[in-house]
Formats: sequence, structure tokens, C-alpha cells
Amino acid sequence: METLQELLFPTQFIPHGHCYLWKPSLVWLHLMSDVLIAIAYFSIPIMLVYFVRKREDVPFPDIFLLFGLFITTCGTTHLMAVWTLWHPAYWLSGAIKAITAVVSLYTALALFPTIPEALALPKPDALRRMNQELKTEIQERQSIATALQHQLAIDQLVSEISTRFINVALEDTDQEINRALQAIGQFIQVDTSYIFKYSSDGDRFSMSYEWVVDNLSPQIHQAQNLPREAFPWGVGQLIQGNVLQVPSITKLPTAAAIDQQSLQKFGLMSMIAIPLMHQQTLLGWVGFASFSQEKSWPKSNVQLLQLVAEIFTRAMQRRNTELALRQSEAHLKASEERWQLALRGTNAGIWDWNVDTDEVFYSTRFKEMLGYHHDEFPDQTDEWEKRVHPDDIDRVTTAIQDHFDYDTPFYQAEYRVQCKDGSYKWVLDRAKALRDEANQVVRMTGSH
Repeated sequence: METLQELLFPTQFIPHGHCYLWKPSLVWLHLMSDVLIAIAYFSIPIMLVYFVRKREDVPFPDIFLLFGLFITTCGTTHLMAVWTLWHPAYWLSGAIKAITAVVSLYTALALFPTIPEALALPKPDALRRMNQELKTEIQERQSIATALQHQLAIDQLVSEISTRFINVALEDTDQEINRALQAIGQFIQVDTSYIFKYSSDGDRFSMSYEWVVDNLSPQIHQAQNLPREAFPWGVGQLIQGNVLQVPSITKLPTAAAIDQQSLQKFGLMSMIAIPLMHQQTLLGWVGFASFSQEKSWPKSNVQLLQLVAEIFTRAMQRRNTELALRQSEAHLKASEERWQLALRGTNAGIWDWNVDTDEVFYSTRFKEMLGYHHDEFPDQTDEWEKRVHPDDIDRVTTAIQDHFDYDTPFYQAEYRVQCKDGSYKWVLDRAKALRDEANQVVRMTGSH
């Protein structure tokens, strides 16, 4: 306790105020200066420590802390200068100054190797430029990521539509087309999507399929039998196989004035049409339009619509082919029914000989007349030849050859044929040959 008393309140020295002759103005000048300096010195380290703790990324944090310690010790020396005005604690004041000297020297030594690294730090302009470049790069990467996500969504949509059309039944084709139009229209955010088909004479076209958003009314009934003259410019582009992109109906070229008037009657503000081509012929087009706003058509969306147009074209062509096939099958069935009815009505034995392949058809009645069931008499020419009476076979073959050689307009022969029970039956055989473009006999059909 006595040591502390001697350290703070020594008696062997005189206070520093004696040097100022205790002149009030001079004492107050040093007093206030040292107090204000100490306050400033103690507040600066507090702010430095707070800054370093809040900014963990600040470079050289140890240097900041050393400066804080150095400034704190400097502030303490100024407080001691105030104390020694009245109390000559010069040993304590000197000790504090010595500590300040050590801290100051250590700070200077630590700062020296840091100078090159600090000089290497980017300047504010360079930092701003780097930040701008980084921001631009981030934006570009975000754009690329967005484009990739959009492309992935396009690929998935095309895959789903293609998959549904691979094995679609004929009766479900229209439903799948309407479903695809809705999916694509919602994906590219339009108000309507539709398909127009050309008439067989190419003078008119009609809307065959349509999808519209919920708050709009369909126009498929109004878009029937539209004359080509109402859209001469647009149809001309489509016939050439070009994609018709119209971001703004109001900005169509002068050559499309008639098209502009026609499109505005439907209330369109923007549209795109992709031709449906088959063997260089325009079958129609698939279109997408907006009634509420002008719209641009990005390249990725155009590529999507072109792929979908190809899918639609194949689906509709397959549908038409299947319909034609079904009609052909129906006609063939009807023809076969008429043929069978005619066979039963004539009560005659009918045979049909393909001369090129040597294949022959014998009707059921033909076989019954000889006493055979249908499966007991093979459809082969030698089955007939071996049943013709030996005395008649030459005469019959000569009659056939005479007809082949144009000597007779018809083939006709009366001969004997062996029945199943071994007996012979007289038959009257008549036939007519069918010839190709080279007048060669390819087929002959007859009856007995």
C-alpha cells in the first residue's frame, strides 16, 4: 500500500504545475488539451476494434489491433500529464511512456513488412471495376443458367408431346393435338394457339384446332373458309416454308396491308405461324398469338414451335393415312361381300388363275360340284389338270392357248372332270384373260 502511495503521490519531487508558475490560463490550457487528446485517443481504439470485429474480411486485422493498443497507451500518457500537474508521479509517468515506446516500436516493426502487401491491394477504381466485372459475369451466368433451364423445359415438353403421339390411337389424335396446343400455349405464355388447314384447292383455309385462355372466347367457328386473298402476304411466306413472326401487328410491312386489316379484325396484337409442310406442299400452319400485348419470339421458342409443327404434321398425315386405309379396307370388304354374294347367286364354280405366279383360286361351289369339301381340294393348277379326262386335256389346253394368242375372244371348252367318287362329270368352262400394258396375259378368271 505504501508503494502504491509513493508511486501515485510522491513527495520528493515538485508538481509539474510549478513549472507553469500555477498560472491558471497556462494550467488550464495544458489540462484541457491533454484531457481532450486522451478522450480522442481512447475513442479511436474502441472504433477500430468494433470495425475489425464487424468486418472479418478486413485485411491486416492485427495491425488494426496494434494501432488500437498504441493509441491507447498514448492516451494514457496524456492522462498522466494531467495527473502530474498536481502530483509529481514522474516514475509512473515515465513507466507508462516506456510502455508506450515499446508498443509504438513493435507496431512500427510490424507495419514495415505489411507496407508492400498494402500497396498491392487494388485501388478503389480498380475495386469498382472488378466489382462491375464480377457483377456482369454473375448476370451472364444467371442468364446462361436461365437459358439452360428454359432449354431443359423445352426438351422435356417436346419429349412429352412426342411420346404421347407415338402410339396415339386414331380416335385420340384430335384430343392429343388440342392438349399439345394448350401445353405449348401456356409454356410460351400466349393467349391462343391454333391450327389452320388448307382446302384441297388451295383457295381457302379453315381453323381445325384451337386453344384459348379461360377469359377469352373461342373463334374457331368464325375462322372457317377464309379466302386466301384475305392474307396474301402471310400465306405467300408460309407457302415458301418460312416461319411468319409478327411481334407487332401494327408494324407489318406495307406489302402486308391487307393481312394487317384481316388480323386486326380478330383482335390480334402479335402472332407467329409455322408452316405445316409435307413433300414441299403447304398443308396448313400452327399459330400462336396474343390479344393483350405485343410479344417477341425468342429463337429457342421458335425452334420449339418448329419441332412441334413437325410432330403435328406427322400426326395428321398418319391420321389421314389410317383413315384412307380404313376406307380402303371398308371398300375392299364391301367388294369382297359383293363378290361372295355374286358367287352364291350364280351357283357356278368360279376359278381365278394368276398366270405369273401360277397361283389359282377355286371357289367353294367349284369344289362342291366335284364332291369335295373346301379343304379337300388344294388351290393348285395341277389339282385341276390331273382331274381332266385324258382324252380331253389336249383340247382344253389348246383352247386356252388359242385365247392367249388372240385366236378367240373368249376361252370356252366342254370337257370331262373326275369327281371325288371317281366318276366323270361334263362341264362347260368359260373364261376371259386379263393382259398387262405389254399385252401379256397375267390373269384369267372363269367359271363352269
